[in-house]
Amino acid sequence: AIVSIFGILLMVTLFFGELSLYLTTTTAHEMSVDTTRGDQLLININITFPAMPCAVISLDTMDISGEQHLDVRHDIYKQRLTKEGVSIGSIEREHDPTSNKSHISSLLNQQQDHTEAT
Repeated sequence: AIVSIFGILLMVTLFFGELSLYLTTTTAHEMSVDTTRGDQLLININITFPAMPCAVISLDTMDISGEQHLDVRHDIYKQRLTKEGVSIGSIEREHDPTSNKSHISSLLNQQQDHTEAT
């Protein structure tokens, strides 16, 4: 008799537990970019790098699917600034077909040569 009562109590407990899970609503918030369309997302950024030459700065991007775009140069505009953040000259559009990576390595070599000379 004890085993039957224990079994009935266990079944009733499991039934109400499953019933409460069934009647409970859960909300999941999720946002994602549809990558199946193949379109590109327009992103506007405005970043200031104090004490960094324009020639050294490059833009590398990667999306969630793993597609990489290294040294992005189209539609990039650079503006030289003083230490106080005041504009010097005019805004220049990035158009040099050579990679910034080679320019960075030449600047590093010049710095090493200068350090060795002193």
